[in-house]
Amino acid sequence: MSEYGSTSVPVEVYFFEIAGIGVRLYTSDNVPQLAQTINYQPLPGLKSSKIPVPTNSEAVDITIQIPASHSLTRLVGLFSTPAQVKVTLKRYQRTDMNTPVLTWVGIMKTASVKGGLCTMQFPSAMATNFGISIPKEAIQSPCNWTLFDSRCKLSNAAFRITAMGSNIAYNEPYGQQLGRNYVLRGTFASNPYNLETLKGGTIRVTTGGRSETRTINAVFKNNGSLGYSLEFPSIIQLNEQLSAWTDTSSVEVLPGCDNSLETCKKYINVRNHGGFPLVPTEKMNPFRVDMSRVGKK
Repeated sequence: MSEYGSTSVPVEVYFFEIAGIGVRLYTSDNVPQLAQTINYQPLPGLKSSKIPVPTNSEAVDITIQIPASHSLTRLVGLFSTPAQVKVTLKRYQRTDMNTPVLTWVGIMKTASVKGGLCTMQFPSAMATNFGISIPKEAIQSPCNWTLFDSRCKLSNAAFRITAMGSNIAYNEPYGQQLGRNYVLRGTFASNPYNLETLKGGTIRVTTGGRSETRTINAVFKNNGSLGYSLEFPSIIQLNEQLSAWTDTSSVEVLPGCDNSLETCKKYINVRNHGGFPLVPTEKMNPFRVDMSRVGKK
């Protein structure tokens, strides 16, 4: 629980609603919690940024972090264009699990995975409800926008690739990585963007009403040296194996974006790049301290 005693520390519970997938119920506490007749299971490492209580909490953006190894990360944190995720965060005093002292509701804007953590960004309820964008742009080299949003100005529909399951051939695991290689036919050859932009994107396969989405970790151009038939010009490596599909499965592929100016060039979208390419990176900071050399002669 806590060094301050089990009854003095509030309980936080998280009600995740994931479009097309369902509901996930977790608590940041280390034991299961029953709040307002709903059971929440502990998720070690789950935490949110601070929310002021009770003043002006609706105007506060929050971030929620979970371990990158948790199954929830695969649902919300590995996609450049993830499914809509709505979270209802409630805080209770342990002496009264029927009356929340705080309720915060938001819809996820972005998610990213770094350093063993999946970080989800949720804008304030004020910004969401009024349909406004409160300026929070960083003066940085990477683009501030999200791929296909209103400021990126690229059309999701224009860059979506659709195909049938017969366009995919399954292969054995690639090296020692968790991901699996999938070989795709020439369906991708005629699309209006660089094949390399598929990295970081997603592939969704729908079979019999059930959909699975995976992240594209890498893309290779098949020149025959990888041992695959030249019938398949594109080789895609996924973060995790798809469980099943048939030749009549519906396949949808969306590209990704690493927010760099170079990727904007591949999309022919430099005019809408939301970053500041001339801003020096941290490595060029003359005041930066190399901690690895501290204390060494």
